Amino acid sequence: MTAYPLAPVRFRAFDKNGLPLIGGQVFAYEAGSTTVEKDTYSDKGMENLNTWPVILDDTGSASIYISGDYFIQIFDNDGNFIEEADGIADAESIAQALIDGSSGGANNIEQRVTDLEAARDEHTDQINDLQDTTVDLQEQIKTEVETDRDAAIKIAVDTAKAALLDAFETQIATVISQFDTEIENLKIKIGDVYIATDTIDPKTKLGYGTWQMISKGRAIVGLSDVASDPGWTKTVGSTFGSYDEKLTINQLPKHRFSFDIADQDTSGGTIADGSNNSSGGKAYTEYLGNDEAHNNVQPSMVFAIWKRTS
Repeated sequence: MTAYPLAPVRFRAFDKNGLPLIGGQVFAYEAGSTTVEKDTYSDKGMENLNTWPVILDDTGSASIYISGDYFIQIFDNDGNFIEEADGIADAESIAQALIDGSSGGANNIEQRVTDLEAARDEHTDQINDLQDTTVDLQEQIKTEVETDRDAAIKIAVDTAKAALLDAFETQIATVISQFDTEIENLKIKIGDVYIATDTIDPKTKLGYGTWQMISKGRAIVGLSDVASDPGWTKTVGSTFGSYDEKLTINQLPKHRFSFDIADQDTSGGTIADGSNNSSGGKAYTEYLGNDEAHNNVQPSMVFAIWKRTS
């Protein structure tokens, strides 16, 4: 018996944000069970057992070879559930199930595609072998039975081949379509944002979409439905505020400084504001402050904020 890889080259898993599941845990059980543990291997010859569970490396991958049917559960390194699938099987088991009229295979889309492709290749070889065998068989039958029986056998074999090939192509097309749909659902939608700590266009990193950098030099404010909040907080995309703000007189706390002339020097000299105090009344201190704007910015961190436009 030979083990088969759980995915091409190395098995890879991703978190719910589409990022590699670094340190993720892969639990393998007998198919239909979450209690009966089942071995996986790090090599095709089944000479080296993997740990249980298998711990994914810093790229979210591991060498995982399987033999038989499995129930697979995947968790992140904190024990949070990511996904599971029952009935995952190696290519040999899937091929046999298909020959027997069973669907076989796995629920996991990527693994399902891999298994079906491997099964298709194996059955193509079987069909080629069947063609060779059929030729030899036809020659033998010609010497033993009538010509019309030879024609009937050929028709039966050709019909079986065509039906088997059609079934493979239909199943593979369905699985690939489902896989494409799952991938599309993981993409950031048009109108949504992507936040990064660098200025690289998201299309370079994500491989899709057209992106526009937005909210340049501006903090993010949540949309409000509170009646007492300012009107600009109630419209998505509105902007407000400034870096520096010079207070007006009306924005200062209401105050003044004064003293009675009668309580001061009555010699007729001048006071701080240049007025003569000999006539009595009020006098005022010298002006304070430099009439400068104050910084309006809270402690902040700058990110590149991109909006997908198409």
